Amino acid sequence: MFFLCLILGLACAWDLTTRKIPNQLTAGLIGAGTVYFFYTNSFSGILRYLITVFLVVLFFSTFFKLGMIGGGDVKLLGVSAGFFAGKEMVIYLFLTFVFAATIGVIKLFVLGTARERVKYFLTYLKKTTDGYRSQGRNYKPELYMSDRREKIKAGVVLSLPMALSALLHLGGVY
Repeated sequence: MFFLCLILGLACAWDLTTRKIPNQLTAGLIGAGTVYFFYTNSFSGILRYLITVFLVVLFFSTFFKLGMIGGGDVKLLGVSAGFFAGKEMVIYLFLTFVFAATIGVIKLFVLGTARERVKYFLTYLKKTTDGYRSQGRNYKPELYMSDRREKIKAGVVLSLPMALSALLHLGGVY
């Protein structure tokens, strides 16, 4: 678990400075996870780890397709969630998004953009629901945000909440 926190901390530092998570870091973490779970549970451990990674990435890729979360965040979230089993994984994911929401709300009020972001979100929801009503399954929703500068300004670096959630686990909170 210490290794996971270390890699997540490195990913966080990288993400905060460049707004990207290198694939090499994610690949290194999946390699470490594979070795760790082989060592602790043999091939069944590797299988459980890889299935967990796949399912988490599959679930959150929907949010990536809508432009709500970055691709590097989705991969890192899946690879890191695989280190947890069952209830602990659910708590890890839940706390990650609680931290992200908390950071996001603080950011909204510090920057004074809360009203603007809520209005943007409600407009997006209205466009999307109207599109589904009129076109049904043929409707392809727009990206939530397409401009990179806007994403950076309004977004949250998700690797930070991941690192915080993993640190709580390492500290024995859950």
